[in-house]
Amino acid sequence: MEFAFLGRQPILDCDGEVAYYSLLFRRNNVRNLPLKDLMPGDASAIAQLMHTFDIDKTLEGKKALVKVDDQTIIKTDLSILPKEHMIFELTERSSFSTKVSNVIESLMDQGFEFAITHLLIDDVIQKRDEAFLARFKFIVFNVRKLDFDIYHKHEMLFRRLGSTLVATKVETQQGFDMCKRLGFSYFLGYFFEQPRIIKGKKLAADKITLMQVLTKLRSDEEIGEIIKLIKYSPDVSLLLLKFINAAGFSAKKEVDTITQAVNLLGRQKLTSWVMLTLFTAKGESQNQPLVDSSLMRARMMELLCDIVKRSEYKSQAYMVGLLSLSDAIFKVPMRDIVDKGFFSDAVAAALINGEGELGKILKLALIMEQGNFKKIEFIAQKLKLPIEHLSAMFQDAFTYVREVKKSMQKR
Repeated sequence: MEFAFLGRQPILDCDGEVAYYSLLFRRNNVRNLPLKDLMPGDASAIAQLMHTFDIDKTLEGKKALVKVDDQTIIKTDLSILPKEHMIFELTERSSFSTKVSNVIESLMDQGFEFAITHLLIDDVIQKRDEAFLARFKFIVFNVRKLDFDIYHKHEMLFRRLGSTLVATKVETQQGFDMCKRLGFSYFLGYFFEQPRIIKGKKLAADKITLMQVLTKLRSDEEIGEIIKLIKYSPDVSLLLLKFINAAGFSAKKEVDTITQAVNLLGRQKLTSWVMLTLFTAKGESQNQPLVDSSLMRARMMELLCDIVKRSEYKSQAYMVGLLSLSDAIFKVPMRDIVDKGFFSDAVAAALINGEGELGKILKLALIMEQGNFKKIEFIAQKLKLPIEHLSAMFQDAFTYVREVKKSMQKR
């Protein structure tokens, strides 16, 4: 059994009372090892938080600052997370671009709260305006790196906007007193308390089931069939129930059935959850190129069905393409994957032996991937198509992969 380790550090008010928490992630629980903050740019940490820990119990009814960087904001659908529990802190390693600004504004309009490092104040004002800066719940200063020129430059602005300032890395009484004199409202640091380490059991999801669910969602499959598929996988079911209860989608009572969970999420947010879980699973850094290739192959096979006049196979063809590299991705024999019993005979024959109509379409997709111009030209002549038509199809599939990866940010 693998474990995840969460560092929870209190954020105190001027009276020394715990007002919020800051959440950090670390790789292990070795003593005297500095906390490793994994959140900025790491969507897997967000998934780990939601799937591993009991949010209500961990936060004791309070909100937490959760660090995110610009890439996490752009690539991850943060709207599926519980706004009543989280304040997203845009870190100093982030770039405040127009795209990031637009996503943040959209989330703010939905009721999500954001904090921002003091190092990005000028960027926010230049690219937006002072009114947008005022929408951030907190402005966070690292006392160790406190640039007094930046503070004094904006001191009057803070007062005019009513900005709430948070001091982090407070390690001495002198530093605490100084921050209070400067008008800070909240304080975080080793002077008050070191992070408390909370251990949780990591749960793994059946990637095969997740890929099947993603395919069915995309093909507008009846929601009942999607529910049935999730129910067939105990680990996916457990992860989904842990997530939806942590995210607080139902204020009335705990959600304890897959039907309730799917109906509460809806297709769009269920898709976002599946992709977050699928693409942040263990081994992502090693497997991501293969996952990208499988998505591209799935799209090419879908498009090839129209070209070879086999449109009735489109949904199955997409499934074959999506799973055709799953033996390499999941490091298990293809026959073991197919033997799970979720697939039709036609899909199984194509995946194992490249047989049948779906097998033929898979072989065409492989030729396109390999870029063998002579073979591609021969295929174009045989199908009586301009070769440019096949080139456009390849480009469409390439673009599709980028769009799928971006789709986690859709609202």
